[in-house]
Amino acid sequence: MAVVSLVPALRIPARLRRSATLAILLAAGIAVPSRAQLSTCPAAGPVPPDASYSRCALSIVPAWNGLLLARGASAERLGNLAFFWPHPIARLVTGDSARESAGHAFVTRRRAAVLTDLGGLLLLAGVAGAARRGDIAGTPRALAVAGAAMFAASIPLHFAADGWMSRAVWWHNTAYSR
Repeated sequence: MAVVSLVPALRIPARLRRSATLAILLAAGIAVPSRAQLSTCPAAGPVPPDASYSRCALSIVPAWNGLLLARGASAERLGNLAFFWPHPIARLVTGDSARESAGHAFVTRRRAAVLTDLGGLLLLAGVAGAARRGDIAGTPRALAVAGAAMFAASIPLHFAADGWMSRAVWWHNTAYSR
């Protein structure tokens, strides 16, 4: 029987470790309902009669790194339109208008994220260069100014993406308001 040493004083047989791992995975599998059990809230197609507004409507939840898309009264987290590297959200909404607005939100946020990320890197490079040289003249200043300008230019795009996301949520929620 093989023995795994986690800590010199603690030795756990490999068979026991495998059994414990399988038990944990099995428990997790039982505790997580299947996709069909999770919700009757479709991402596409007609809305079933048992889909309720309190269970299927979406909301926007602010987070440190973007806007989260949450579903229902329980605010189940579905996706994040992140500030630094956004994720597509169109698959999470119901209806053509909602998907179109969500697509605009993603594209706009992706453009804003590129400006934010590159601007932050240039600003950081300028500050680091100035610290290394002992002054801000020349290239460090140019990098810092370009980075700050790119970062500032990204702000209106982030707000535009927020507006598109809000519109996507509004369109999605109209399917559940009866």
